[in-house]
Amino acid sequence: LWINYGKKKGAKLISPEDKGAGVRIDNVRYSSARDGKVEWELNADYAVRGKGGDVVGLSGVRVVFFGAGGGSYRMAAEKADLNRSTGDIRAAGSVTVQTERGEKLRTDELEYSTEAREIKAPGRIEASTKTMDVEGVGLSVDIDNETLSIYRDVRAVLRAGVQ
Repeated sequence: LWINYGKKKGAKLISPEDKGAGVRIDNVRYSSARDGKVEWELNADYAVRGKGGDVVGLSGVRVVFFGAGGGSYRMAAEKADLNRSTGDIRAAGSVTVQTERGEKLRTDELEYSTEAREIKAPGRIEASTKTMDVEGVGLSVDIDNETLSIYRDVRAVLRAGVQ
């Protein structure tokens, strides 16, 4: 199943507990585009849509976020909620994000805002590159500018001799 949709403003993400019973669809794919450019593509093992809501619960989730400069971020998570009105994604359970350059991020939970084009993780994160390992609490990633900020309790280990 392939679903592509436009963007509405003002809708809020609904918690998974509020979805209620719904219909299960296997092997789903969603995408979001703005001004003719694909911003992200999502694949999931299955989706459950609650009665009367815009939030879809997903399992076995894989998302590719495309940056303005051509870079991409690949996210995987055990489960996620997709707000079909806003395109916002809330992921949880062994969440990983990897860039084309091999940079990796691990956390328990993250949120993606379609409007802000930003990934945020409120809890503990672990990140690694070829030259360092970093951990801390709270993170934001600006998809288009390819910048990452870690907010507190930051600890970094640099690897010597790596080029």
